[in-house]
Amino acid sequence: MDEIDETITHRTFMDVAIGGRPMGRIVYGLYGNAYPRTVENFRCLCTGEKGAVRLRKKGPIIRLHYKGTSFFRVVPGFLCQAGDVTHHPQFLGGRSIYGATFDDEGFKIKHKGAGDLLMANAGMPNNNHSQFAVAMNHLTEFESKHIIFGKVLDGMDILKVMELEGSGEGSTRRKISIDVSGELDAAGQPITVAGDDGSGALAVNAEDTLVLEEAEEDGPELEINDGGPMIEEYGRG
Repeated sequence: MDEIDETITHRTFMDVAIGGRPMGRIVYGLYGNAYPRTVENFRCLCTGEKGAVRLRKKGPIIRLHYKGTSFFRVVPGFLCQAGDVTHHPQFLGGRSIYGATFDDEGFKIKHKGAGDLLMANAGMPNNNHSQFAVAMNHLTEFESKHIIFGKVLDGMDILKVMELEGSGEGSTRRKISIDVSGELDAAGQPITVAGDDGSGALAVNAEDTLVLEEAEEDGPELEINDGGPMIEEYGRG
């Protein structure tokens, strides 16, 4: 059996506020050798270096970074979920740096428990985009449906405070915002911070350029997955 490489290749961060009050920094370690495409997607969404996309000629601009988004779903003892870069009113949206979605890279790394970082995909295969979650407990069902591509290195205390804002259905008492996001070097110093270098200016990739060229003035809206990109509440009745 091939050995699974759980080397941490990149470190990213999010500065979180609850109800407008800064709570501190969550630092993630990412398994780039095991899941290179998944990690690159998350890393770039932390830094904002891929700019933004617009799917229709007069459609809204989707800025491809986590800065300004929120942890919109917090279920104590289960997960803290975030990452809707489309800012959908019901948090049903998402967008990857590769296009609407990208395929699973397998499920090589097994779920270890609280602090695991995983993709949110509505339990559907090959349905990864920008939404992610941090596990707050051990649930073996995560192993076969969600890519576990990193872990929390620092900031579990912040996540536990965030749990106090959550509820059984996932709604939060106060807004839990991601005010700053970016990438860190091995010493913990920021390499890139979303927005610091002009990130977020309109920059379309090849797929989106094609959509723009073919789109009518009243072209289709961003497609949303049925039921939204949530994580099912395994074993919670």
